[in-house]
Amino acid sequence: MSELLAKVPYKNGGSFDFYDDYLAFDGNEIDYDIIEGYSYHLQNTSQSVYFIPVANYTKMSVSFWVGGNRVVHFNRSASAAMLIKGDRQKTVELVFSELVKCIEALVAPIVVPKWIDRIRRGESLQVGGITISEDSITKKTAFGQKEMQEYGFYRIVQGSVYLYDPSGKIFTHAALSIINAPILPYLLDEFFGN
Repeated sequence: MSELLAKVPYKNGGSFDFYDDYLAFDGNEIDYDIIEGYSYHLQNTSQSVYFIPVANYTKMSVSFWVGGNRVVHFNRSASAAMLIKGDRQKTVELVFSELVKCIEALVAPIVVPKWIDRIRRGESLQVGGITISEDSITKKTAFGQKEMQEYGFYRIVQGSVYLYDPSGKIFTHAALSIINAPILPYLLDEFFGN
């Protein structure tokens, strides 16, 4: 019998449940061992009319790639008038924060070693326009692929993973909303050091 490790409620009667061998939400049950990747994103936007704020929105999404072309999504949003965040928006942000903590604690330790092993066997991982292999990082450009001459470090800034050369110049970036962008830091540390 599976043991419930974490429960993140997101509505009355609805929760995102993390068990020791699978996760469940919105009628979906996903075994950890079939998850090939994941992504998450939180967005806050506001709307103005003639520079007068009239509304603001909070939207979150979490996605799991479960092989082939199958991606399972979980989305929530809330809005409020003017610039003041409402309680529903604060709840969306709290749910997002808790989900990311659970995903990084329970899903990442399963997904990351899979990709480390695959890359060591000669496969590469594409995340948006970035390709990671055991000995190179390339980015897609208008003229083809450009290889990073020397990896420096990464930073996660405003929902994206930025890759820098040793002098601090940005080589490329990927939004955390792209499948497997959240595992880039783990792979960069493993194959290129930080």
